[in-house]
Amino acid sequence: MIAATIAILIFLLLPYLKAFFFIFYRRKNISFITLFFICIAQIATLTFLWSLFIIYFNSELISYVIPTSTNTNSGFVISINAMNLILISSIQIVIIAFILQYNPKRTKSFYVSLFLAEAGLTGALISANILFFLFSLEILLISVYFLITYKKKEMNIISTGYFIFSQGALLILFITYIYYWSLARNISPSVNFSKENIKLVLNYVDEIKIRPSLYMLVTGWLILLPTFPFYALVKDSASKGNNMGTFMLVGCLYPSFYYFFYYWGFDFLPLLKEHEQVKLYIFIVQFVSLFLFLLLSLKERSLKKIFIYLTFIQSPVIFLGFFTGTPTAIIATLYYILFLPISRGLGFLFVDVLETSFGTTDNENLKGLFKYYPELRTPAIISIVSFVLVPLVPFFIQLPIFIESIVITGHNLFYLLFAILILIANIVNIALVFTSIQDYLSHNISDVIIQSEKLRLNNKLVSLKVIALIYIILNIFPFILIELLNKYGGLS
Repeated sequence: MIAATIAILIFLLLPYLKAFFFIFYRRKNISFITLFFICIAQIATLTFLWSLFIIYFNSELISYVIPTSTNTNSGFVISINAMNLILISSIQIVIIAFILQYNPKRTKSFYVSLFLAEAGLTGALISANILFFLFSLEILLISVYFLITYKKKEMNIISTGYFIFSQGALLILFITYIYYWSLARNISPSVNFSKENIKLVLNYVDEIKIRPSLYMLVTGWLILLPTFPFYALVKDSASKGNNMGTFMLVGCLYPSFYYFFYYWGFDFLPLLKEHEQVKLYIFIVQFVSLFLFLLLSLKERSLKKIFIYLTFIQSPVIFLGFFTGTPTAIIATLYYILFLPISRGLGFLFVDVLETSFGTTDNENLKGLFKYYPELRTPAIISIVSFVLVPLVPFFIQLPIFIESIVITGHNLFYLLFAILILIANIVNIALVFTSIQDYLSHNISDVIIQSEKLRLNNKLVSLKVIALIYIILNIFPFILIELLNKYGGLS
């Protein structure tokens, strides 16, 4: 246990140490060698933690780290299971790939924001204490705000709007969960600020006392997830910000928010299903959001914006899986969430190559890309296809969700219409993705490509190829993730 505690503390503190290292970094330019050794330290820490986790633990690892108050019996309680450890590992691997895709224009402030965001994300994902969770989430959101606005003054107003809304969502969730904690304290005075108080409330408190708070609970989560009307601020922040900020916002935050919803809100789903007005509220918001995402994606020509909308369209799929509630639908949904960081990281790494090399992600300006740069063809096609085909075979991960929803709950009009619209959205977006690939395969080469004077891209494709290889391995051996979830926790 001493080795495990040390590993966990290093795991939690390493991102902060990396951030403080760059705060006091004296050189004006950051060398690739410095970044390389930082990435090696991160990989070593991840490997060490995974080794201990697999060798010593057969179920969820709970570690009581720092008691903060004897009056409220609170403390920094952390929970490490296969689900959050896979998410953290996937996100950190993509961050390492972005770092090693070296850009000399990035300054100390960029890396400080990046590593503080990584620290907040890691803390939030392994937290089993609502105060520690919200504290870590606050660090994450503040850091991502600065990462998005990095060297882009025009982003200040847009990102500030998103930041204010996200702070409002955190406040709503904080009030709601503190209310549940106060109800649990009436049952057991020794209850912690952990997830256990939710189970106490649901099992022993009259539903009449809980129902009014369900609107607040749902609203807090819907603001954090890409739903109407809050998606506009997220879309603008992600599409106009730098690519690392876009990945942190779209490829890191949203898969993590889905996990947070599963960890902190999944126990309320049976109650939400019984409360028809709340259920109608959730489905109307998701239905409107999906319809808007579908329409807006059809008019986009920028691959970066297409990727953002394709990520947003997956939100209703995940909600449908959770609300269907069968074991098959839940496992498929969690499996889907686990794939998001790698597939989104893969896509935005490719977007980064396009922006830094050609100055554009507009498909019209990139016609004939693969003909002129054949070395881009394979990693680029895998990157693009990964956004809608997870795994590589179409719909295989979403089919269980659709089938379970339509067959088991098909008598309910909400589920039926929702599943059909999601199916249509995915078919349309598969066509949209292949239209992008068709543009890149075009024989009519655009002026932007011709004027690029045959850039040397091989050194920029190393990170992209490594992440593409990881993605392919996960598709060839998909049951590795399911085995990890079954054996080492993550399924409730």
